[in-house]
Amino acid sequence: MTDIETKWRKDRARLLVRVKAGAVPNEDSQEKYKLSLAEINVVRADVGLPELDRPYRVNAFAGMMAINAETERLQGKVLEQMNLTQNLRDDVRGLDQRMKEMVVEEQGRRVVVPAGEQFTLETIHDHFWMPVGTEGKPRGWEIDRAGKRASETTIKIRFGSKKNYRSGQIYNFFTKYMSDECFKNVRNCLKRAKLEPVLTKIREDELANPITTLNYLQALFVLLNNYPGLLPEFKPDLDWLNSFNAKAKLATSAYLAEKTKYTIPFNFTQIRELFEDRFGKNTDPYTYISIYGEAPSRDDWGLVMINPPAMDGQKEKKMNYIVRGDDEIWTFYLNVYKTAKFFDFKRFDTPFSSEVSKIIDAHIKRNKYKDGDYIFGKPKKDGRMSNIVASWLIDAGVKDGKPAKETETPGAINILRHAYVTEYFPDSDRQKLSEALKHSPLTTPFYVREIDPKLTEKMLEIQKNKISYEEREPMIMTRSKTRKKN
Repeated sequence: MTDIETKWRKDRARLLVRVKAGAVPNEDSQEKYKLSLAEINVVRADVGLPELDRPYRVNAFAGMMAINAETERLQGKVLEQMNLTQNLRDDVRGLDQRMKEMVVEEQGRRVVVPAGEQFTLETIHDHFWMPVGTEGKPRGWEIDRAGKRASETTIKIRFGSKKNYRSGQIYNFFTKYMSDECFKNVRNCLKRAKLEPVLTKIREDELANPITTLNYLQALFVLLNNYPGLLPEFKPDLDWLNSFNAKAKLATSAYLAEKTKYTIPFNFTQIRELFEDRFGKNTDPYTYISIYGEAPSRDDWGLVMINPPAMDGQKEKKMNYIVRGDDEIWTFYLNVYKTAKFFDFKRFDTPFSSEVSKIIDAHIKRNKYKDGDYIFGKPKKDGRMSNIVASWLIDAGVKDGKPAKETETPGAINILRHAYVTEYFPDSDRQKLSEALKHSPLTTPFYVREIDPKLTEKMLEIQKNKISYEEREPMIMTRSKTRKKN
């Protein structure tokens, strides 16, 4: 994919965002970005805007020159949409100004936000992100008794990224489990009577993995304890939340103990050598383990397409694929992954080394795959390859092949993750670990296993600290490449 094509796609995507906001593209833009009337009307329909009779903006002087009543009608509709767009821009500017005047009491300063807007999710997000002090750092909140304040990454995890409040734990909790009433005014939904049945159900549904419950509890604690206008009225509810959390702490401790009791018999390099010895280099299992070694993301590779055909930006965002460049290097483009919302739905581009690129070339030639095929053949509906990877691991002597309740080597893809993490991150570098796996902040450390007992103890200590409501920094996650290629 050339730089010119990439820029064209990004510009086209930005234009569609403006269309969704009410703007109408002119005739030149329509032709340049190949926008049809049908596509424009689909975008407008998604946000409740009326259909257009033509896809481009009418000249402002058309009414003066035209005698056709239909032309005048079209001009009126377009001008109406232009006014709506301008009104939207004015609303955004007004909201930005109001955010600078929101309710806070800090360093003897008090400003006011309009009634009815103080407890929306967006206003809460902007409160914690508002720059304060001479350095202009986000307000955040204190996370320990020493006065240390939450980092930008911690704010992002709890309340969304700086420019997108729709990605934090608080947003996820209220939009997934609470009513629209709560979305517009969270104050109405922070009482025990509202929270208890919801949190109880989440805890019951997540018995196999209590970390989800713990994440929501910590985010709600931060909100109740630090957002203006809640305490002291909500102090009884905050005390109840801490009490409710006791069982979550115990469940999490048991979960951690269970997750770390197994010993991985081989590191990742050894597993790759076992695959080579058992299957040979010119095989699908060796191709898979080689690819995984340089792109250990959450994708299972079953739905990764080879050199996909030209597509619009919206379709491209819904698929993962690999492309062979003119330099004979393959690059993996990851759009679809479980933690995409945390990364603001940004794509990760991972170029493979020359060695692995040659392995991919041989794999495609051996299987007689062509452009548009999936790299490991016809996939299952969800693209998961856990079963076939498990069979490879058993054949290679990595898994014991026993039933789930008896095995000492549970999982399939998880075994590769554990082995990879323990070998390539021996110092429990939480930042690099999250970058490589694209995992959630509180899940990633569980992939460090007992090849290094001291490391496991260190990981457990980290997790015990996280459970405390003297809140610790969550793991750092940034958008970057995986480990350095050969």
